[in-house]
Amino acid sequence: MGRRGVRVEEIGSILERMLARIRVKDKDGREIPLARKLAEVRAIQLWPAVVGDNVSAHTKPLSIQDKIIFVKVDNSAWCNELSFFKKDIIKKVNEGVGMRVIRDVYFKV
Repeated sequence: MGRRGVRVEEIGSILERMLARIRVKDKDGREIPLARKLAEVRAIQLWPAVVGDNVSAHTKPLSIQDKIIFVKVDNSAWCNELSFFKKDIIKKVNEGVGMRVIRDVYFKV
């Protein structure tokens, strides 16, 4: 309690609750929490840092749907090579975002 019996709360806690309550529609028209949508956007932004400059130069994250990140790759050789690193990529993206925003990666040429 603050002065005069007023409850004091950190703004971060308030915003976190609000983001969890506000819902937005995804590409399929389903409502999802705004916090999740923001985490998906952050995951795509983090892509170059997660995979590194070399891989980033040959890939482009397109979207996230149902916790699957869809990634365009330059050619089938990259597609094959990156499939061996799916688990590492998923782990690094989720750690970077701070929540489990992806569960799989789909690479396509």
